[in-house]
Amino acid sequence: MEIRKNLGGEHKLLRVISKGELLGELGLFRNAPRSATAIAADAVTLMVIPANRLDAMVRTNPALAMAIIKDLASRMLAAEDRARDAEERRRKAEGEGGAGSA
Repeated sequence: MEIRKNLGGEHKLLRVISKGELLGELGLFRNAPRSATAIAADAVTLMVIPANRLDAMVRTNPALAMAIIKDLASRMLAAEDRARDAEERRRKAEGEGGAGSA
């Protein structure tokens, strides 16, 4: 399943979700509309857990809470890596453009 977001009029691929991964768990932590769109490339089976039930599950199951925290931390670190890489590419492009015009 692909997670995409409309950025600047273009649908950008944010990540690909595999079997067994969580989808939409950020709704537990923020009271806001969804920020991206999930698109299934193949047939999928989803288990919908209402927010109040997920909240109760997280509070009573430390292993589930830790799994969600680890997943969110991993995604945050991956996003930081992507931002760092994009910044490095931008710097290199500016350096190459500036050197050729001198």
